[in-house]
Amino acid sequence: MPQAAIAYLCEINRSTPCKDGIPVLTQDMVFNAFARLANPNQPVENYEQSVISYVRETVQRLRYA
Repeated sequence: MPQAAIAYLCEINRSTPCKDGIPVLTQDMVFNAFARLANPNQPVENYEQSVISYVRETVQRLRYA
């Protein structure tokens, strides 16, 4: 996902605390970002398939990188 999209979803801005130049996200910021990706008109299975499975695959790849 492009950095601009992540910044938008997580509401990262100039006032977001940083450590070594990297924004530090709170649990609420991450939760709200995932909530924005959900479509209330679609079944939960669609969210699982389109969002959660992608996140799991990415985490797996990063563990072995």
